Amino acid sequence: MNGTPWRKRVELCDGRAVCYLGDCRKVLPALADPFTASVSDPPYGLKFMGKAWDHGVPGAAFWRAVSKRLLPGAPLLAFGGTRTFHRLMCGIEDAGLTIRDCLCWLYGSGIPKSHDISKAIDKAAGAERETVADTPAVRNPPPQVNRIVRGDVLKVLPTWPEGCADLVFADPPFNIGYQYDKYDDSRPPHEYMAWTKQWVDACLRVLKPDGTFWIAIGDEYAADVRVMMRGRATLRNWVIWHYTFGQNCKYKFNRSHTHLFYFVKDPERFTFNADDPRVRVPSDRQLKYNDKRANPKGRLPHDVWTEFPRVCGTFKEREGWHPCQMPVELLERIVLACSNPDDVVLDPFAGSGTTLVAAANHDRQWLGVELSKDYARRAERRVRNEAGAGPLFTQTRTAAAPQEPTP
Repeated sequence: MNGTPWRKRVELCDGRAVCYLGDCRKVLPALADPFTASVSDPPYGLKFMGKAWDHGVPGAAFWRAVSKRLLPGAPLLAFGGTRTFHRLMCGIEDAGLTIRDCLCWLYGSGIPKSHDISKAIDKAAGAERETVADTPAVRNPPPQVNRIVRGDVLKVLPTWPEGCADLVFADPPFNIGYQYDKYDDSRPPHEYMAWTKQWVDACLRVLKPDGTFWIAIGDEYAADVRVMMRGRATLRNWVIWHYTFGQNCKYKFNRSHTHLFYFVKDPERFTFNADDPRVRVPSDRQLKYNDKRANPKGRLPHDVWTEFPRVCGTFKEREGWHPCQMPVELLERIVLACSNPDDVVLDPFAGSGTTLVAAANHDRQWLGVELSKDYARRAERRVRNEAGAGPLFTQTRTAAAPQEPTP
């Protein structure tokens, strides 16, 4: 239309709506009729996709032009961005309008627009990031069993397909200052728990839907781990492993236990071999009272395990090259109860290889992940050497555990 500030006028909805093609700051003053309301989604000033029209938020001059076309008492609804809405509100107020409410539209399918600060710092410093691994173009192949993979658990497990392990037993560093080969065991608490969540989620991803997940942890973080696991897996037992030859403390009671959390992914579907005679133990009715009502098969163990001594330096079982080693018999109980022959047993912190020895001795497939190249090499050699020696676990202990010499 010649002589008008708009380039084109289009009628919509059978003439009930009109759209003007032009600059609203020039179109508005030329319109004859006032409005009973105004609804606007103006630029947010976020420089969206580098477009020039989004390099600023409309100011007071714009909203005065809108206000002049509104009837007295007419409402104005204007959308704004989370980072710049304050500028929008100031412009509206400076135009003489009154702010009645500020509403929040919460949605869950937005486009990520956050800025990765770490990448920006690297870019500014001219640093190039190391490429850890290329994204595979095809589905991850299943891992080769009966071996220990050398590497970081947070980098190794994501390369495996989901649901490839039947039983996971994790005995992670306790963050108490132990001297490991490659791992720093003195992290700040928040950093340690953030790392714990990462490896737990990685283990749950590779655990089968009907799989079982055991976690060994010390007093310092047992409560934190229990709370963290809510919503991730179902707790069946909080087992206390009470051992002899505990740590000798000078200024507090001696510690002689470790927490063993027994989780399952699905509380309705899981493996628990309750009738396996190698899992059951003689009851007091059998041993003490000669009670005819006693189940000849014995009973299931209590949730406080006292029959497994800590593997001390003088024990024959002790591998001297690793600072922490659990008894094979304890792991055999877990393997026998929570897995079946040919199942895959995973230890994401293979360490001295005890979990894998227990699995191999009872015809399970085994998989380990270990950060230390030296530990991985020694542990795999240990499993190969001990796998053919037969299981250590028996229904009743027939010999006393080796005793450390009294000082």
